[in-house]
Amino acid sequence: MENESSCVSALEYEMECFAWWALQLPGRVEQVTQDLLTLQRIGTSTLLADVVVARDTTARLHGLACEGGFAEVARVFSSYYEVYCRALLSMFREVS
Repeated sequence: MENESSCVSALEYEMECFAWWALQLPGRVEQVTQDLLTLQRIGTSTLLADVVVARDTTARLHGLACEGGFAEVARVFSSYYEVYCRALLSMFREVS
């Protein structure tokens, strides 16, 4: 149990470091801030437009995390990207 909580703490720390690093990048502050707020706002929305925006946002943040060397953060955004892609496939199947 202690090992699990230390992993969560390590990931939380890396997320904080990523956010701090990303917000220091010249010319990207607005985009990063908007991306992080967008994901927080959308949450678990089931609206098609929101899921598309969330998918695109996680892809951007994944790329940024990779660029900064934040492998665990990139893995988290990659996982969310996959979730949003699967949600879109499911939505498109329902429509067709």
